[in-house]
Amino acid sequence: MKGYFRKRGKVWSYTVDIGKDPLTGKRRQKTKGGFRTKKDAERDCADFISSFNKGSAIIQKDITIKEFMKFFIARSELKLKPSTFYKQMNVFNKHIVPRIGHIKLQEFTKHHAQEFINQLLEKELSPTYIAHICRLARIFFEFALKDDRIVRNPFSDVITPRTKKRSYNVWSVEQLQTFLATAKEWNQHYYTLYILAAHTGMRIGEVLGLRWRDVDFENKRISVNQSVYYKEREFVFSDLKTSNSFRMIAVDDVLVKQLKRHKSRQIEGRLAEPFETDYDLVFCRKNGRPLHPEAVRGSFNRMIVRANVPKIRLHDLRHTHATILLKMRENPKIVSERLGHSTVVRTLDTYSHVLPDMQEEAVSKFSDLMNRKFSS
Repeated sequence: MKGYFRKRGKVWSYTVDIGKDPLTGKRRQKTKGGFRTKKDAERDCADFISSFNKGSAIIQKDITIKEFMKFFIARSELKLKPSTFYKQMNVFNKHIVPRIGHIKLQEFTKHHAQEFINQLLEKELSPTYIAHICRLARIFFEFALKDDRIVRNPFSDVITPRTKKRSYNVWSVEQLQTFLATAKEWNQHYYTLYILAAHTGMRIGEVLGLRWRDVDFENKRISVNQSVYYKEREFVFSDLKTSNSFRMIAVDDVLVKQLKRHKSRQIEGRLAEPFETDYDLVFCRKNGRPLHPEAVRGSFNRMIVRANVPKIRLHDLRHTHATILLKMRENPKIVSERLGHSTVVRTLDTYSHVLPDMQEEAVSKFSDLMNRKFSS
């Protein structure tokens, strides 16, 4: 690597050819001018070449955020769970690329970043969702920083709207019983799905991806091994969220009996109308393909109206399961294992709304114990 020197008017400049950009394939050069003498240019050029060879030089590259995003996406797809990658790409394509994709990567500053956030606020997006978008943008620019494309992450010092700790809407035991009784009367197929979700705390993708081979009737256990999600109208079976998501869940006799009934009905239906493709799914369409989550949510919402119980999300059956267990004073470690959380801390933080009642009972028990000791 060497420099090429040129005099323009009264000042000197140098140009160093540093090879092709691995992302764009374009020729890369470093040019700098304004030197009074050729020796000054040669000295600065030598310093640059030395820094570049040591890996400390930041090279200005004529590349837009959208262009560099392709490189980032290719790397992300190798690291992320498919469903997570798909959701993140939706955020990039919907909110990030349309607004800032045309700006040169090197020219994007913290002022651009703050203006980007202000634009999101004007769209009246929720503070939590804006924080999520900013987190992904920060990850993208951190990747650019590590790749020596920029010298500073422009999202490191931005001001984001204050987010509130999320609270979940859950049913009481009585409300859950009312809902399940109504579902059992009106739709046995979806009733089995609802009772499974409510009695295990499984995620909806895990429920829809459950196979009969993962149901152990004899030992009354369910193995959670895969999930299903839809991408561009096509379903995809995928690995679970984390290593802790692969788990064994103990189930009760009521659920076991209902699953056996459900399997018998499924076998009878297949004799009348065989599956086009058999994925061994516990819940599926008449042709054997997985149920679509939106169809399940639609049925769930209609059943809520029939049951005349407070409206919650389908995913809140998972939160209802955990909340009921914790209110029953079940060991948080057991609840965490059933949910597939990475740590007990995650479980306690998510369901901290249950803790005040638990603390009150603990104080009452401690007080009773101490009073009995001193009164004896």
